[in-house]
Amino acid sequence: MSDQEAKPSTEGVGYKKEGEYIKLKVTGQDTSEIHLKVKMTTHLKKLKESYCQRQGVSL
Repeated sequence: MSDQEAKPSTEGVGYKKEGEYIKLKVTGQDTSEIHLKVKMTTHLKKLKESYCQRQGVSL
């Protein structure tokens, strides 16, 4: 067996790399927009806290 046959390929399978981001655009009822750039590993609680801080409201 050669080395190429022994190792399973992970290319094209859909694995996410560490440090990839999601870009979000939140549009409020008054048409104000907030843009957020979030890592794939960020907890939702931290995202909500950041949004509330920018809006000036409590969580």
